[in-house]
Amino acid sequence: MLNTRLVGSYISKLRKDRDMTQVQLAEKLNVSHQAVSKWERGDSLPDTGILIEMATLFDTSIDTLLNGGQKTTSHNVGTFITKVHEDKPEEASDLVNNSDTDLESVVAIAPLMKASALGKVTERISSNNFSMDHIVQLAPFIGEEQLEDLVNRIDDAAASWETVTRIAPFLGHETLIGFVDKTVDGHPDMKQLVEVAPFLGNKVDDLVAQMKPEDISWTEFSMLAPFVSKEQLIRLVEESLKEDPDLEKIVQIAPFLGDYTDTLIKRASEDQVNFNSIVMLAPFASQAVLDELMEKAILEDVSNREISQIAPFISSDKLEEMIMKADLEQRDPGMLTQLAPFLKNDSLGKIFTGLLGKSK
Repeated sequence: MLNTRLVGSYISKLRKDRDMTQVQLAEKLNVSHQAVSKWERGDSLPDTGILIEMATLFDTSIDTLLNGGQKTTSHNVGTFITKVHEDKPEEASDLVNNSDTDLESVVAIAPLMKASALGKVTERISSNNFSMDHIVQLAPFIGEEQLEDLVNRIDDAAASWETVTRIAPFLGHETLIGFVDKTVDGHPDMKQLVEVAPFLGNKVDDLVAQMKPEDISWTEFSMLAPFVSKEQLIRLVEESLKEDPDLEKIVQIAPFLGDYTDTLIKRASEDQVNFNSIVMLAPFASQAVLDELMEKAILEDVSNREISQIAPFISSDKLEEMIMKADLEQRDPGMLTQLAPFLKNDSLGKIFTGLLGKSK
């Protein structure tokens, strides 16, 4: 692993030893002075092409630059970088295959290399040199095709679900599923499954089916819901319910339950219902069920905006009842104009009559 702060401080030292400003160094390397500043602060490192130029400019080796000026046993990283830069992937890979350069050093400089150049080298490195950890570390820096080739070349040794979560964002779907089926033992825990679910497609249903529903929290239900079939989600909910759910929990998974949302709402345990919960459930519940919920609704301090939000989803009779129960002094003709499309003509007349009566 490269120590960016150590490398940066050494670049700064070399520059100052030659009495150069950051701007002057930037001009010689054809980069911005902001880039030089980031290198020297240890926020980033130059790419391999710039490292070659910098080593020449400062009359030092690439290995010395990457070691921050410290004396260490060379792993011929500089030679490797030069071969890659010269588009000689066979010679670069031979350095690794012949143990002149270790693969850990290649992994360390991978962020500094172009994906295409790195891919040309990795596809020529012997499979015996790669561990699964090497591949996981290289995954963000090589192309998908080269990564899939590496994954398919490894032995059938078991991999962990932690490995799957780290490599999943970089693999194609079919390769990932094949990798899971071929090399992964056991089942993921919920945290791991939630992390990898966006990449597994229908495989999520198979994995969820093997889990104990009582071990899954409602928060985890909501995180998994977009990636699980409605049938599987309903099964999990049914098997895990130890008591009637409250509406706050139902809100978390309602977008994924279809008609089953009504079933859960009817089982809700509240005697009184927060109006905001009804507003959040409205797009996913039937009008009849929403009307039932409104019977339990706490309507104190309900704003005009909240009434407008629920109006398209409840019956005209229930909307009229709600407005008449509320403090009419807080309602204005403009708000009633917005609600008019959702009210019957006689209902609208009653409300306006009540509003006029309050104003006298």
